[in-house]
Amino acid sequence: MRTEKFRNQKLTAGFTLIELMVSVSIFIIVAFVVTGTFIVAMDAYRKAQQVRLVIDNVNYAMDAMALEIREGTNYSSDAGDTFSFRPLGSDSSTVYKFKDYTICKSIDSDPVCLPLTDPKIATIDHLNFQPFPSDGVRPPMVRINVYGLVKIGKTSSNFNIQTTVTQRNPDITI
Repeated sequence: MRTEKFRNQKLTAGFTLIELMVSVSIFIIVAFVVTGTFIVAMDAYRKAQQVRLVIDNVNYAMDAMALEIREGTNYSSDAGDTFSFRPLGSDSSTVYKFKDYTICKSIDSDPVCLPLTDPKIATIDHLNFQPFPSDGVRPPMVRINVYGLVKIGKTSSNFNIQTTVTQRNPDITI
């Protein structure tokens, strides 16, 4: 008697073919949207990392210049993109200048200019040194401005980094 009871009942626990097709289609659409969003987010992250690398490279050069200039004496700037001074404990002068889209450093009038920034990483369009001589109250200062362009793929971003350096050691007059 029990077996007859089960034979007469319909099984309604399964899904129809149309229900399965609709649910799989919705899942595929959601998967494509999530995957597309993930790819766009990863691309934006990669570009942000490259921009950070460029800015870090230029900031390193600016910090190196500021540290050395701060301890130096006898500030002079012939042109806006060249700055010379005498480092602490040295008889020769150090020159920072803008050359071939990089910031570079040379000693005295040495024609060899060692680059502080990598031209493959950043294109520096302009380097400007603006010295402010001592007015008797404040020590000499120099404002350094760097303008450039970061180009990654089809996108590009301009950057402008500025710092002001105040001389720590007074000029020694002989």
